Amino acid sequence: MKSNILPPGIRDDSQESIIDTPKIQLTKAQYEAVKADKARRDTINSYYKYVLKCRPDLRPTHLHEVLSTRIQDFLERPGRIDGTEFLLISLPFQTGKTTWGAQSIPSWYMFKHPGSNCIVISYSSNFAMKASAENKRKIEWNIDMWPGAKIGNKWTNEEFEVIFDEKKNIKSTCLSATMSTVNGNPADVVIIDDTCHDSTEANSDTFNTTLEDNWLSVVRSRVKVGGKVILMQTRWNMRDIFEVIKGVEDPAAIEILNIPCECVDATNDPLGRELGDGPCPEIGKGRTWVQAFKKAYIRKGNLLTWENNYQGNPTIGSGNLFTDKMFRSCEWGKITDKGLLHPDGKTTVWPVIALSIDAALKHEEDNDFNALQVWAKLEDDYFLLHAEKGHYSFPQLLERINTLGSRFKLNYHYIEEAANGVAAIDMLNVAQVKGVIPVKPEGGKYSRAMAVTWLFHSGKVYFDKTADYYNEYEASLKAFPKGAHDDDVDATSQALNRMTMILAAESVPKEVIAKSRNWTEDMVEDYLSGSEQDKIAMRQAWGNPPFDIGNSEGFDLMGIEAS
Repeated sequence: MKSNILPPGIRDDSQESIIDTPKIQLTKAQYEAVKADKARRDTINSYYKYVLKCRPDLRPTHLHEVLSTRIQDFLERPGRIDGTEFLLISLPFQTGKTTWGAQSIPSWYMFKHPGSNCIVISYSSNFAMKASAENKRKIEWNIDMWPGAKIGNKWTNEEFEVIFDEKKNIKSTCLSATMSTVNGNPADVVIIDDTCHDSTEANSDTFNTTLEDNWLSVVRSRVKVGGKVILMQTRWNMRDIFEVIKGVEDPAAIEILNIPCECVDATNDPLGRELGDGPCPEIGKGRTWVQAFKKAYIRKGNLLTWENNYQGNPTIGSGNLFTDKMFRSCEWGKITDKGLLHPDGKTTVWPVIALSIDAALKHEEDNDFNALQVWAKLEDDYFLLHAEKGHYSFPQLLERINTLGSRFKLNYHYIEEAANGVAAIDMLNVAQVKGVIPVKPEGGKYSRAMAVTWLFHSGKVYFDKTADYYNEYEASLKAFPKGAHDDDVDATSQALNRMTMILAAESVPKEVIAKSRNWTEDMVEDYLSGSEQDKIAMRQAWGNPPFDIGNSEGFDLMGIEAS
């Protein structure tokens, strides 16, 4: 055959000789060996397949395939020559965070990168060692996947190694520790699995201060230049390790992956889900499951927990809680006393209206105000209908409550069981006012306010910014906790914290028609020319008209059939 050294277009391909590639005949044993080697290489080259091979009890899922791909892409790309890179992953409880993170990444990475060092960090030494034990098990069961590799001399749950070349001292190591006990050689990869045990620890000022100190003084120095840090955690608040790293490290070096339990943004959802879908339908955690699961938190009033732990959307925990962008106008309708008035003239009646009262101890000018607010709820949205405050005496406070009760169709009266509120509760009960709910404050003012800020951040709270009370109300909330008075904040948090537990679906009210009466000619004329809302109001006041609405001929004004 001629030597082909000329490029196409110059050589004469017609003069080339064509020789068929000889077929290679394999025995069955050779074929099985080639097939097994291909499967081995596929498993080595895919973190997702590696975990599934090591854990045959796991069911393949789209969530974990996406998660594994992001982890592998992050680990396999070249590191920075001038620093460290970070992959911050937020996952809900019980979605395989530890299984697909701290219990699997080190063993796979150690095999893939001979000579590498890994560190596993968790909230307790026992939990970190449990992750190490699982990695050791994976290595022991799969050591034959890496020809020439063998278990090293160090083989404890605190530290273990895999040797690739004993003469050249090429070995991979893994160390388990907590945030405060990391030592040893700097690591190529640090895997951090949740740094706090529960919500009590997560919300401790002492714990959070120590957490930041440990990151800067202990953990940070144990990462090599060009190394990688993977954090896999359930979010707690705005002071967790997720926020610590975001706050002190170079933003250009940080990659964030948040997988919320429920899809709330189909355009940017990392799993490509539709709105309302759950995280893992392959194991039963699909749309039906997540909607029922979420409702349990709504009924119990634990939506802050839902947003923090399950949606990866923690609420601000320090500084001024209420900022400009949190105060939204209702752009699709006008907020009225009775309901939401739409541009087409139709009104959606408020399903739930509540009066929230923060009563002061005394009514002198230098004391706190009495704050009264009227809130409505429609589906999952909240609307401020009225706000006022003043230095009311007890009789004046009762008078204002009575006035607002006449103006609004109130379902509930939320009254703090303190100061003048106790007496007000007693008086309203004596008067047999329905829906009086005594409220015993739990926690401090700041924590109660913080518990409702997620509603503002999520765009679920709306205001009529043209109302005469609005400017003073907004200024009062934005000044908290440094403002002179916190009455408006207390009344707001009191209302919203409890209204989250109430279902407020839009309903079509049954029309109540008055007893029929004699209609005058003017009444009939007004009825025929009125809008549908006007006609409803007339039927409620005067009863049904004395004729067939579709065909008024043949009836006189007294409802007597004409002859």
